[in-house]
Amino acid sequence: SQFAAKLDRKVLAVEPFTNNIHHLHKAAHLDSTHKNILLLQNAVFNKSGELIQMKIDKNNLIGPTILLETKLDSNEEKRFSIYQAETITLDDLIAYLPKKDDGSEFKEAILKIDIEGFESHAFQSANKLFDRLDIRIIFMEYGVARWNMCERKTEIINMIAFLTSKGYKPYLFGIPLHLEDFKNWPFDIQWLK
Repeated sequence: SQFAAKLDRKVLAVEPFTNNIHHLHKAAHLDSTHKNILLLQNAVFNKSGELIQMKIDKNNLIGPTILLETKLDSNEEKRFSIYQAETITLDDLIAYLPKKDDGSEFKEAILKIDIEGFESHAFQSANKLFDRLDIRIIFMEYGVARWNMCERKTEIINMIAFLTSKGYKPYLFGIPLHLEDFKNWPFDIQWLK
C-alpha cells in the first residue's frame, strides 16, 4: 500500500487487525501518502457483514488468519491471540473504489491479495469487481492455501477456474506455471491476462 501510494497511485487497503490499521495509518501520515490511501478495517471473505473470529500469532502481527474452529487447543492458546472482525467481499469493494482527481472512475487496477490461505474464499464473491475493473495483474500469496490443500482443494480448484475464466494465467516472475501442477506452485504467484 505504501509503495503504491508513494508512486502517487490511489490505494484501497483492507486489513482486519486494529494494530496493523494503526501502523498503516501512521506510516501514511509520516510519508504524506494518506491522501492516496483509503483503509478499511475488515476481513475479506466470501460473505459480508458477518462477525468472524480471527487469530493472530503473537510473534507475527502481520499474519492474522480466520479461525474456522470454535476454539484453540492449549498449545495454540499460548501462541495466538483471538479477536473479531467484520467480513467484506471483494465485490463489496466496488462501493469504496477511489476516484481520479477529476472525479472520474478508474477502469484499471492491480490487486494484491494475501489473506493467509483464504484467497479461495474471497474469489467466491468477486465476479462484480472483475466485471467493473480491468485488473491487469493479481499478486497472490498462494503458499498458505497450498499448505491447506487437503482441506480446501475444491475451493482452490474453483478459484483457479474463476481466474482462468476471466482470462488470467498463473506465473512466477514471468515464467508460466502449469495449471495441472497447482498443488506444487510456489509461495508467491502472479495472475496475468
